[in-house]
Amino acid sequence: MALNIILSILIWGTTAALILSILTTSGLLLPSFLQKTAFAKKYLKFLNKTEKFQTGFSPARKTYLEVFFSTFFLRIAMVLFAAIAICLFMSEETLKLDDFLQKFVIWDANSYVNIAKGGYTEYMENGEPITLVFFPFYSALIRIISVIIPDIRLAGLVTSAICFSTGCCLLYSYVAKNYGGEIAKKAVYYLSLSPFGFFFGTLMSESTFFMMICLCLYFINENKWGLFSIAGILCSLSRMQGILIIIPACIQWFEKYQLVYHIRKKNWKQIWENVYKRFIFIPIPIVGTLLYLWINHQVAGNAFAFLDYQRRYWTHGYQYIGKAMAQNLKNAFTGGLTIQHVSIWIPQLFFFLLALGLCIYGAKRHDNKLTAYLLAYTVISYSLDWLISGPRYMLTAVPMWIFLAELGYRFKRLDRVITVLSPILMGIYFTGYLFMKQIV
Repeated sequence: MALNIILSILIWGTTAALILSILTTSGLLLPSFLQKTAFAKKYLKFLNKTEKFQTGFSPARKTYLEVFFSTFFLRIAMVLFAAIAICLFMSEETLKLDDFLQKFVIWDANSYVNIAKGGYTEYMENGEPITLVFFPFYSALIRIISVIIPDIRLAGLVTSAICFSTGCCLLYSYVAKNYGGEIAKKAVYYLSLSPFGFFFGTLMSESTFFMMICLCLYFINENKWGLFSIAGILCSLSRMQGILIIIPACIQWFEKYQLVYHIRKKNWKQIWENVYKRFIFIPIPIVGTLLYLWINHQVAGNAFAFLDYQRRYWTHGYQYIGKAMAQNLKNAFTGGLTIQHVSIWIPQLFFFLLALGLCIYGAKRHDNKLTAYLLAYTVISYSLDWLISGPRYMLTAVPMWIFLAELGYRFKRLDRVITVLSPILMGIYFTGYLFMKQIV
């Protein structure tokens, strides 16, 4: 009960602060009796967050090539790492290519591979297409790449690597333009070598979803609303949380085009122009979700079949975040120290606390749209009643890595800890994953 209250205060308090900041940035005036006070001066200074960072930096084209190929070669290095780790711990005398590739077809990867092979009816359980709980975009990309690379597993690994490196270029571009080149480098580094960053090079959808989030954020930042709408559809077809990309888009539009200011001035013509020329594109990513529901209806006869399969086969349902985290806290600190504690419960709790702390920090120091997006993404991702993939979900919480990179830039000791500890932990968890430990 106490945890529920504390989390509610932190989450809703941060939400209220963000709403007030967004409204003021969009043109809301402070009450007249506050406008000339010391509080007003401090508050307006608090709102001007762009002064705290180096904005407008434009990276050279060769920098993007360096980012792409360095992150792509990192994925190749992780494959070589996997081969060495498997050879060291396997029971067989010789590692065959087919056996090596099959090591990646574990946990949820089985479902993505089956969808890529023959659609949602490729694998059935009790006569039901239970893989409908997985969104289609990543598997569709694998199917396309498999035209060139016939082995579906190898095609999937190549797809993941290409999407991840492309996403890193987009992330670097976004962060460099808004925070400067040094923070951009750290954001890419922290993300690439994070303890669970190996998932970007597996047969999972993280790399594709990450790429689409970064592409959407890039178009939002450039105010290219038509292109955002197309990218947003694909983002919504990548993961259930994909539809949340509408949140930063709405905030960007609301703040940039000063909606509250124009309402105060009764500039109805300007408001209407901003709506039909720009805002009209922002809800379009919902089309991706509608397409996914249509696929459910076509395959299973029920647009919401995936919810039923999630509940019955994956024991996933939604509940209030406070109740969900109380269960996670109990799992993390009861029953001694087991493999589930170090692979699931403790890392899951750590990343939640990290994300929530960065949301509170971001409300004071960072862009409203990024902070609001991180808060919504974290709450939605952690509101499952039986969450076991929290660390993996937080890999694609892009603002979290941006905020962490900015902190690392400010505090060198923190940067050294992250730089040294993250790759070590990634090696440990990746090895465990390859041998089907409960790292999902």
